[in-house]
Amino acid sequence: MREHISGQYDAELDELRAMVTEMGGLVERQLQAVCLGLSTWDADPAEPVAALDKAVNRLEVSIDDACTHIIARRQPTASDLRLVMSIVKAITDLERIGDETTRIAKMLDHFHCGMMVVLCPAAIIDRANIDKADFGLVLRARGHAHCCGEGGTCTSRK
Repeated sequence: MREHISGQYDAELDELRAMVTEMGGLVERQLQAVCLGLSTWDADPAEPVAALDKAVNRLEVSIDDACTHIIARRQPTASDLRLVMSIVKAITDLERIGDETTRIAKMLDHFHCGMMVVLCPAAIIDRANIDKADFGLVLRARGHAHCCGEGGTCTSRK
């Protein structure tokens, strides 16, 4: 990284990098919570993931505003412009990943509550072409064999 004549410009670019790193860390924490929920079937990641999603959304808006501000005031060229435009694209992707982890966490929450109708495990394995006998062993081992009736219909509604 080369230094600019304006130290404030360097500080603005450094702040952008720090904000993107923070946003990436929040999305990583969302993914970890969802993976824990998927692997243990015991965790309830919906609330913490939703809280992190709000922070991710706020950061996306802040970073986008900062990028717009830098483009308008500093008129970056060459590597600085590529950096700013890359950040704009990256935060959009990070925000989408955060939204998807939130959606998965909500589905896990419904599954833990016994209200999963659309994506009951038998329906999932039908779509994925997985051998039902093999998956049934996994469900019984995890204590979820009760939730799927004949044909993948969820029987454990509350």
